[in-house]
Order: sequence, then structure tokens, then C-alpha cells
Amino acid sequence: MNKKFIGFIVFLAVAMFVVQYRMPRRFTWQETHAHYDRQPFGCYVFDSVLATSMPNGYSVTSKTLWQLEKDSTRRRNYLVMLSQTDEDKSDIVMRMAQRGDRVMVLGDTYGSRLTDTLGASFYYCSRFTLTGFVETRHQKCVVKWVDHDGGYRNAPAAFAVHPDLLTRGLEMGDSLPYRPMALFSDTTNRYHYLLAASFPMGKGEVILVSAPLLFTNYALLNPSCQPLLTRLLDSVKDKPLVRLDPQAPDATYSNQESPLYVLLQRPPLRWAIYLALVTVMLYIGFTARRRQRVIPVVEPPKNNNMEFVRLIGTLYYQQGRPQDLLQKKLTYANEKIRRLTGIDLTADDDAPERLAALTGMDSEQIYHTLASVRQVIAQTRRPAEKELLRLFDQIDRLTKEL
Repeated sequence: MNKKFIGFIVFLAVAMFVVQYRMPRRFTWQETHAHYDRQPFGCYVFDSVLATSMPNGYSVTSKTLWQLEKDSTRRRNYLVMLSQTDEDKSDIVMRMAQRGDRVMVLGDTYGSRLTDTLGASFYYCSRFTLTGFVETRHQKCVVKWVDHDGGYRNAPAAFAVHPDLLTRGLEMGDSLPYRPMALFSDTTNRYHYLLAASFPMGKGEVILVSAPLLFTNYALLNPSCQPLLTRLLDSVKDKPLVRLDPQAPDATYSNQESPLYVLLQRPPLRWAIYLALVTVMLYIGFTARRRQRVIPVVEPPKNNNMEFVRLIGTLYYQQGRPQDLLQKKLTYANEKIRRLTGIDLTADDDAPERLAALTGMDSEQIYHTLASVRQVIAQTRRPAEKELLRLFDQIDRLTKEL
């Protein structure tokens, strides 16, 4: 394959990568609450800001509630996301609150065991959609902070928040006493819902918040959401705050869901996978080249006539009969003259005159050459080399003029 073509392909691939990398990325409005998610509803900015602003410390862990329950060395506050399927986690949350932890539970649905114990249910208000968010971007819900037992006693207690960030409201029963913390109204200001409530439990406390979207990058950077988020976080600032995230850096169980977890944990198996991937990439790279039959190098035919002549001459010379070589030379010359002119020097008596008339040579010289050659052929003694060379040159001159 042409090296310039390969270089062009590599340059084009690098250029496309750089362009794609530097192009602005579209936001993904998906609620993940992931530690490394920089999208609006991730928690990358949220975790970074809280890590430097919480007075008693802030951390993100991927440990399970069961693991945190076993750790009883010191009391902490926790941010926990629960859903309707987390029945077993609801019991752990209440046990952790009983021993003295403060657990802020985020979600728009909770397990029935938690809601039955606390006597809390939900009003459905809205569901976040990007289309609805854009269409209603000018609408606001009024949020009132009613928990004056905490801080911010003299600060404004009412502020506006977009309705799509407040998806559900809490409805409280009479199972356990609670302390309302924040209320919000709909866009018509007719109906009012409970946004956050605190339930004392044992030595600790469980705080229910029905708007998990407030604890994301978007809400932290949105000036309209910052007052409400600040007040909610102020209620859990007295102890080190820990947020549970399965995708946190110290993941202890989330990676185990991957089928490659066991393979990547063992160095020999991990290197085997790396080697297999490198082999596949090399195979793809080599097989992507254009396949073509190898063109053999054809050498030009060699002219062996001179070697043949030298071989024959050496053979006659070594046999001790150079007269035979001279006879062969005369025969070949006569054959050439006969083929080109029709004159046979060995059969026709007037052949020298006819050849002289045709070529302009001296007939006497032709007679003399033929007589000298025949005389040497007929003699028995070995002729001298100079004499042989002279006769060969004279025979060549007979055919030179043809």
C-alpha cells in the first residue's frame, strides 16, 4: 500500500477526531445523579462545590446502605436516592436514623414500607420533559420555606422555581409527628404541596424531599434554585455529609455487575484481553489492505551467443585440430553468401568473379583467401594462431559487404 495514502488516512482520522472533540456537545437531559456526569442532571459540579463548601466535610461513596450501617465508628449525615423498588433499603434508612444518623431521602417515589411507617404519600404534579421545560420556561412555582427552627430566620422565605423541577408533592398522615420544611404551590397558586419534611426517629432524623432534581448540576447553577437548595443542605451541615452513588470513584459493587469484572481483576486474564484486542486491531489493519497477487520480477533474456562461440572455439582448440574450426567458419560463410546472393563458393568455378562483381571486391583477393583457407585445412601440421586469426578476418570480409 502506498505510504502517502496511509499517511493521508491517518491525518484525516486525526483531523476528524480533533474536530469532533472540539465541537460543542449537546446536553443530555437525563437524570443520572452520577458523580462524573457533567450534564445538567448529573452531579459533577454539585459534588465539586459541596466538597469545598460543607463545613464538616462532604464525600461521595458507592458503598451500599448495608455497608454503611455496619460502620458505626462515627455519626454522619447521608443523601440517599430511593425508589419504589428499594423496600429493603427503607428498613436500613430507619435503623440508621434510630442510631443517630440524619438521612435525607431524595426521590419522587419511595418504597411502601417507608411511606407506611412515616405516613407519607405523593401527589403527582408533573414529569420533567425537555419540550415542556422549554415551553413553560417562563412559568414559576412559589416555594416557601416554613422551617424557622433552623437557620435563615431573617432571610426571605419565598422564591420562584420552575414547575418541572418540582415533580411531586408530599401528603402527610398521622403515623408519626413531622416538621414541615418547605411548601410549594402550582402555577395557578391555588394548590399547595409539601416539598420537604423532617421526621424525628430515635437519636436521628429522616428528611423526605420530593424533588430530587434540585440536587443536580443544573439546580446548583440556577440562581432561582440556589436559595431552596441552600436551605435544604443547611439542615444536614452539622455532621460530615455523605452522598450515595453507585458510580462513585470508590466503587465496591457497581463494577461487579459487568461480565468482565472477574477477568479484569486478574492480571493474567486482563493482559490476555488486552493482547486479544491488540491482535484483532492488527488483523483488521493488515486485512484492510488491498489484496493483490505478487508480481514476479522477470529478468530480460541473456545473450549467450558469445559464450557459445567461445565454448566451441575452445573445444576445437583443445582437441588439437583448429583446421576443423576453420572449416566450420568457411562453411558458415559460404552458407550465408549462398543464402543472400545465390553464389556457392565451393561448387561454382566462377563464383569469385560473380561475388566480386556483386560486392565490388577484388576477385583476386577472393581467390587468394579461398586458396589460403583450403591450403591450411588440408595440411596436417598445426597452424599458428596469428595465421588462423588472419584467415578468420579474411573470411569475415567476404560477408561484410553483403
